[in-house]
Amino acid sequence: MLLRIYTEGDLQRGLGHLTRCSAYAAAWRQREGGVCWVVDGDEAARNALLGESVDWRKAWQEEIVMQRHDAVAIVDSYTATLSVLQSISDNHRQVVYLDDTFRLSYPAGLVVHSAPGKARQVNDGAQWLWGPAWQPLRPAFWNIPLRKDFAPEISRVLILMGGTDVRNLIPAMVFAVRSVYPVSEINVVVARKDYNPVAGEYVHYELSAEQMAKLMLQSDIAISAAGQTTYELAACGLPAVLVLVADNQRTQLDGWQETGTFKYAGEWNDVRLMEKVMCCVRELRTVESRMQLSMVMQQQVDGGGAVLLMEYLANNGDAWHI
Repeated sequence: MLLRIYTEGDLQRGLGHLTRCSAYAAAWRQREGGVCWVVDGDEAARNALLGESVDWRKAWQEEIVMQRHDAVAIVDSYTATLSVLQSISDNHRQVVYLDDTFRLSYPAGLVVHSAPGKARQVNDGAQWLWGPAWQPLRPAFWNIPLRKDFAPEISRVLILMGGTDVRNLIPAMVFAVRSVYPVSEINVVVARKDYNPVAGEYVHYELSAEQMAKLMLQSDIAISAAGQTTYELAACGLPAVLVLVADNQRTQLDGWQETGTFKYAGEWNDVRLMEKVMCCVRELRTVESRMQLSMVMQQQVDGGGAVLLMEYLANNGDAWHI
């Protein structure tokens, strides 16, 4: 059986959709299925999907002409119209939509809404799967052991403002960390090749999932945008401070706050953001504070969401698709 993934990603919109859909691709291949992609993306997206079979379509959700496919579809898009989603539903054996914001009333299929917090009543044609246990993570994050060792002093800080850092927050975050932990090692992950270190930090480009997991496991704390990376941080049990950098992160962020999983510093345009970030990283100084957050994080996310969906499709797929 073929898996067709419809999604989008570029330096402006970020690459989070490509990252989480790659987890589904890996889980599907474990079951010896084929994978193809239909993507609206730029050169950064092409680099992220090297080696994949990709049909590159500018604004695929408007241009693509649907035909019947004996395949399962996964749709991860913030812009696809309801008529396009209906066409995908009508022309595939099964379809799964990824939803972060309750943005549409979905047609027949499954909706994966992996934000933490309470499930709610949704009246549409789909069946909803709720909570962080369904979040697709790449294979490097599938079997992370519980974090047990916590350094007495914070010496390694990881900064992740989204691969593209659309708000240009990394320099400010570096200075905030330097103000509180002046001799700490700071590691920055970014996709933009034009980023230059501002205070002696180490800069990492185009990390593999294995390299990212290793960096998270070796760090003491992190400062992160409140996007898809939060689930990888949670799987690794890395205590982190979150910054809201886009409106589509708000539902997810509200859920994390509800469950007490992360420290929250504020929105990207808050005039007191630096001050709040510094306050949050100070609160993580003690071993006890980091240990408590880490435990809650790994209780929320076990990394197995992609495999869980594949098992659900195999056992229940015929029951929910019309």
